[in-house]
Amino acid sequence: MDERIFRDRKDAGRELAEMLRGYRGKDVIILGIPRGGVVVANEIANELNAPLSIIVPKKFPLPGIRSLLSVPLQRMALWFWMKK
Repeated sequence: MDERIFRDRKDAGRELAEMLRGYRGKDVIILGIPRGGVVVANEIANELNAPLSIIVPKKFPLPGIRSLLSVPLQRMALWFWMKK
């Protein structure tokens, strides 16, 4: 397993952008999630010369469960959006 340690989130974004360099110049939008992910996504967007958008997760209250993040639902929505 490849374990990487990054200096900071900007470094992580640059490393990830390098792995995604095949998307440079393509019709893509980089999505970032607040509390750390936006910094990473910003570096990727800059390196790939792509627009950046932010997704804000929402907690859904369910009986008997304190909180449930919507990230799996966002991934599903993103998958459907990409398929269009």
